[in-house]
Amino acid sequence: MVIRKSWPQVYVFEPKRGGKYWMVNARSKRWGMNSRPTFNSEAEALDRARAIAKQIEECGAQTNIPKEKLVCATAYEKLTDQLEKRHKEIKQDNKRRNQFRQTDVQDREKRSGIVRSVQM
Repeated sequence: MVIRKSWPQVYVFEPKRGGKYWMVNARSKRWGMNSRPTFNSEAEALDRARAIAKQIEECGAQTNIPKEKLVCATAYEKLTDQLEKRHKEIKQDNKRRNQFRQTDVQDREKRSGIVRSVQM
């Protein structure tokens, strides 16, 4: 049975085993929410529904990003920054090595008397 028809809706449930509970259905793709808290009293459920509606009215959509994902994202960002710095260092080291190898090969060729032919 619906108690509050406007979003977020409030439903009352009466299970066969007895008792009553109220659920605030705050699921919405538009607002990026996926919440369905339950309460033991109608007043608590209606208060929570009003608070959610007020929050959306004042702040707009709030994304529900788990804290673990935020922690992983920051750690990944730090790691990529470190790898990028290391990649630049490796590139510079390889450039130096290649220059050294080139001069080393040229020196060996001069000493051995090998002359490379220039292709046109």
